[in-house]
Amino acid sequence: MDIRTVLQATAVSQEHLQSLQMKRWQWSAYFALDGVKTIGELASRLGQNDDGAVEMAKMFLETGIAEEAPISMSGFLTTQGSDAKKAVETVNLTAFLTDRTMEDVASEESDQKPESESKPKPEPESEQEPKAAELELPLEEPKEDAPPEPIALSEHTISKMSLNSVIQFILQETGNPIAVYTTFLMVPSDLLKKNEIEHLPMAQEAFEVLIYDAELQEAIKQAVKQKLAKNIPDTVFK
Repeated sequence: MDIRTVLQATAVSQEHLQSLQMKRWQWSAYFALDGVKTIGELASRLGQNDDGAVEMAKMFLETGIAEEAPISMSGFLTTQGSDAKKAVETVNLTAFLTDRTMEDVASEESDQKPESESKPKPEPESEQEPKAAELELPLEEPKEDAPPEPIALSEHTISKMSLNSVIQFILQETGNPIAVYTTFLMVPSDLLKKNEIEHLPMAQEAFEVLIYDAELQEAIKQAVKQKLAKNIPDTVFK
């Protein structure tokens, strides 16, 4: 097993999960298992090294709460890097060459002529003195256009996302507070820190948090869609 292994959560009972004892970051990694990210990616996001990733994966497999996820060839190439891609290209090239006979190659070579024979040689140009470029000067001085008046942007022209409304939507769809936590684990932590979001306002009466950052809004929309298989409603925008 290496850090490029991809795991997915298995169907286990709540009693079995509650009987386990794991570190805090390992629980975070477990709830983020999606059958796409490698164990190395998950561990790196949680500040752990490669050894920690392998140790975590072995624990998940031994306790039966996760299994190795099947991946497509494109997923395999993504996790294996450039060496695997070169290997596939070599296989395709070999298959192409074996489908062609030596007679085909010889026939193609005989049909091709050297480039020097197929193209006529250009005739030497007579040397002529370069002519000075003629410029037409305007008879009238150009009028300066007045600068456009600045457009005043009001606060309402910027789309604002209510973090509280997003959380209530997830709770309404799932009825599970853990779903809120696992959804926001898919949002890049640097975007949350950039917008000074350190806590999730779970209570309905909590102080409303508005998000103006378009990049963070898009990351939250994608995380909700991946978790719930639903688009975020327009009601979360102010």
